[in-house]
Amino acid sequence: MWLSLAVFTISGGRDAEMISLNCTNCRALIEMDDAFAGGVCRCRHCGAIQTVPTQSKVKTIGRRRHGRTLYSKRSREEAIPSSGLEQLAQAVASSGLSSELRRTPGSKRRSSQILLIAGGGVGLIVVLVCIWFARHGPARKDGPVGPGLVSSNNPALLASTDSPAATSAPNFCGIPLAERVVIYVLDRGSGTTDLFSYLKEAAFRSAESLGEQRKFQIIFWNNGSDDAYPLIGPTYATSQNVEAARKSLDGVYAHGQSDAASALAKAVAAGPDAIILATGKGGQLNDDFVQQVMQIRKERAVKIHTFDLGGTELSAAMKTIAEQTGGQAHLVAEGDLKRAARD
Repeated sequence: MWLSLAVFTISGGRDAEMISLNCTNCRALIEMDDAFAGGVCRCRHCGAIQTVPTQSKVKTIGRRRHGRTLYSKRSREEAIPSSGLEQLAQAVASSGLSSELRRTPGSKRRSSQILLIAGGGVGLIVVLVCIWFARHGPARKDGPVGPGLVSSNNPALLASTDSPAATSAPNFCGIPLAERVVIYVLDRGSGTTDLFSYLKEAAFRSAESLGEQRKFQIIFWNNGSDDAYPLIGPTYATSQNVEAARKSLDGVYAHGQSDAASALAKAVAAGPDAIILATGKGGQLNDDFVQQVMQIRKERAVKIHTFDLGGTELSAAMKTIAEQTGGQAHLVAEGDLKRAARD
């Protein structure tokens, strides 16, 4: 919207007096006839509306023979205000409100503040969504699990610590046991020393989970003596028998070099449905150990579930034994074994 001043000619015989002032916006020098004193004008340089003071600097210019103009001639685009909006703009400029409006904080500052607040809100939402997914997102899947192999991340292995119902079902270290007669053949050599007390208690807890209608027996690898409970064959897993096993085997501890042969032979001869073979030195076992176990088992239908304790990689020998007997091989971390003993 352009506001302009009419250009007209005044005849006269006296010298013209001019008003000069600086534009409040671009600071350019503006000169006009003193007839505009107390009115408004527009800067020819930037177009800003100016309020003309009543007292201003004047200068005398030569007399014009054919008349003079009150303001320099403008283009057609700066014609006399023809609309109500343009007239309103002149009124606002003459009232001094235009200078107040220029001092009002700009829309850019308000826009920046709004964008800053909106950006902070979006960032907070992203953080909350990440926290929600970290707590409630899909659980990490296990690696490939083939026949006779259960990874250490198997949910069943951790069930004993997460679900009270899981501990009431027959299990060993959270691994379900479906067999009715279970014999625990546990290594008590120096390779299992650090985990031995937890291993014993995990066996007692497992026997308790079998219930009174199933049978159990605990036999230790030989390291100079044959220790077991009961000494002759499996017994029902009543609370009284499990407590008797705790008392009887309380003095058994891990030390020296152990041999599984005699303990396995005694276990196989009892005709169980499953044998729990657990050791902390699975990484030291080789094909000779596999052949020894298979010779003792012969053609019996007993399953042998193997438990490699505290390692970082499942023993190849323990895995082979489980596969060849129809059992499962398990890598049990130290923390999982401790939780099984505690829970």
